[in-house]
Amino acid sequence: MSFLHWLARGVLLVLLPIGSHAQPHAGISGDTLRLETVFAAINEANPALHVLQLEAEALASRPQQVGALPDPIVGVTVQPAPVHTARGTQRAQLRVEQMLPFPGKRTLHVQVSESDAEMARLNAAAYAQDLMRWATLAFLKVQQTQVHAGHVAMFQARLRDFEAVATTRYEVGTGSQQSILKAQLERNRLSLRLAQLEADRRHALEELGRLLGQPVQARYVEPLVLKTRDLPDSALAVAVAARPEAAALEVAALQAQQEEALARRAFYPDFLFSLNYVDIARSDVPPTSDGRDALAVGVGVRVPLWRDKLEAGVEEAHVQQRIVEARREAQRLDWQAQLNDLAERFRQLQQQRQLMQETLLPQAEATLEATRSAYATGQVDFSELLDADRTLFSLHMEETDIQIQLLQTAAEIDRVLGINWMLATPLVESENP
Repeated sequence: MSFLHWLARGVLLVLLPIGSHAQPHAGISGDTLRLETVFAAINEANPALHVLQLEAEALASRPQQVGALPDPIVGVTVQPAPVHTARGTQRAQLRVEQMLPFPGKRTLHVQVSESDAEMARLNAAAYAQDLMRWATLAFLKVQQTQVHAGHVAMFQARLRDFEAVATTRYEVGTGSQQSILKAQLERNRLSLRLAQLEADRRHALEELGRLLGQPVQARYVEPLVLKTRDLPDSALAVAVAARPEAAALEVAALQAQQEEALARRAFYPDFLFSLNYVDIARSDVPPTSDGRDALAVGVGVRVPLWRDKLEAGVEEAHVQQRIVEARREAQRLDWQAQLNDLAERFRQLQQQRQLMQETLLPQAEATLEATRSAYATGQVDFSELLDADRTLFSLHMEETDIQIQLLQTAAEIDRVLGINWMLATPLVESENP
């Protein structure tokens, strides 16, 4: 763990409001929060994700329903007025009818329903990845406030040293009271900065709690770091192979083919089989009325007569296939544009960080040391010393912002890729077929 992280934790222990030391209630609590803990909580407790997962689970039980045969029809006919036949008087009729779809129709209905369930599961997985991306950005906001608080603490410590020197010089008559007041004013301004950082930290933790579906009481976060600085070769192909959205469109394309096959099967008839039992009573006349019951077996056919309707169904399935293909192409173009934009943004941020670390910060540190030496010999006044230190402080804050933007861009790249590539912390928990 870096020295800066330890310093930020120590500063927050002293500077956070008293209310943050209250006993935590139900939710995620503890000293340090890890992103893996956040992801696990999202999978377990996010209400919106839970709804999508339940919907997918409900759709998974539908194939058994659509694949079943239609329920048989059982009817009873009672005849109050006698109906005389050559075998006797009819008293009642019992009939059973069963519709049998043309072979293959039920199988296609099952396949279409299974595709619906699979797309629902993949959509839930995609939403889970979105939640993890949003949680990563909120997590990085907490990390940013944490590191900023460390820089503020270091600046305040230097200001206290400057104030002590200015006080000593004022007491011996070589300095002015104005220098002491300037140091005190700057420290008080930094106290306001800390209060704003605390407000930002709480807001980010509230956002995490909203995504998790439970309060977050942790006071620190384990800093995220980059695992690599380069995108994978054929990044678009990686995204198409890994992302649930791409898999969902693959399933949608298959479903469109199944819908077309089902629409073509509609041109074939369904069959109706029936069984009729007639209860007959013996009568005196005619002589043949021996009362023997009658049994009849029937076959019916549902005739697909209205061809225009059926052809329209086939055409609709064709159009749906073209829609899916167009969506896939639009998806690829969108992901490629996002990857190009994010890669360029990442490259620029790397250049800015390199300039900051290799040029600006060393220059600011050297300037501060030179100004401190000049102040000790009386060559410059306190205002110049304060300006030099304020410049170094501002550059440290800007460098932190650049680093956080790098990590945020890496999180966005990982989301587009659909895999954990740029960040050293797992971004994707769900698996695709």
